[in-house]
Amino acid sequence: EPSISAVNPDEEEEAEKEKDKRTAVEKISSAIGKYVSMVVLFWIFFSLILALLRLAIDELNFIERVPIVGRVNQILGILLGLLIAFAVLAAPIYVLQKVLGELDLFDMDKLSNSFVITKIADLLAKIR
Repeated sequence: EPSISAVNPDEEEEAEKEKDKRTAVEKISSAIGKYVSMVVLFWIFFSLILALLRLAIDELNFIERVPIVGRVNQILGILLGLLIAFAVLAAPIYVLQKVLGELDLFDMDKLSNSFVITKIADLLAKIR
């Protein structure tokens, strides 16, 4: 005959009631304590990694004295800077196009009949 190892439903209800007997202050303080400890641990690990990187940078400082490395570093820095600038400038446009889809933001007929656009076109015609 198989043995039943399940917990009695009455015992489960009592265990849940025991959990809920904590006061609101205890619940809030435990949540705050949890998040404060997470932040403190993050800063401890961040400081440790930063210290290790600083040590590695100091130990590998001799590489910068090699003539070719400095020039390659500058070229790669320029290329990476251009790539990041393009990404920063193009990302909002890409996101807006994906979010808005093929939505026309303005009507060309209304725009061509606009008073301001007509005045600018007249001024440009006079300049030529």
